[in-house]
Amino acid sequence: MTNQLEQALVVVYQLPDTEQDAIASMIIEKIAAKEHTIPTISPSNIQSLQELYAFREPAKILHFLDKLPFLVPVLLEVPNKIGQYFRNYQLFLEVVNDPEIIDYQQLFILISTNISTDEAMDKLDRLENDWWLNIPYEVRDKLCIDVEYQ
Repeated sequence: MTNQLEQALVVVYQLPDTEQDAIASMIIEKIAAKEHTIPTISPSNIQSLQELYAFREPAKILHFLDKLPFLVPVLLEVPNKIGQYFRNYQLFLEVVNDPEIIDYQQLFILISTNISTDEAMDKLDRLENDWWLNIPYEVRDKLCIDVEYQ
């Protein structure tokens, strides 16, 4: 296979630049299409997430995470952190489109609870100050934690 690849590259190298560019574009498109069809999240991670969270529109969530797999380890860690501040809660995941920015989405972690608004906001503020603000910006830009009242 390596010998065939070397021969093909020699032939491509002898072509005019415009043809080389066209071939390179075709190769990049094929690679991108193949990468897009291969899930980047392991089935065990998906199962773990489904045990921790209720998914609202599961296909949307899995597609979002497939594009941003670096969020998965944080999502697996969040329930333990939330459990340090909240009791008697349920966690939901929901992809939300930002109405002010075209094609911008975030994944919301919603803490569904029946405690008072003031108490819930105090707990959320402490969670954010103690832990969440130390999470890299790239993660916080795509993930939001909020409270949903029952």
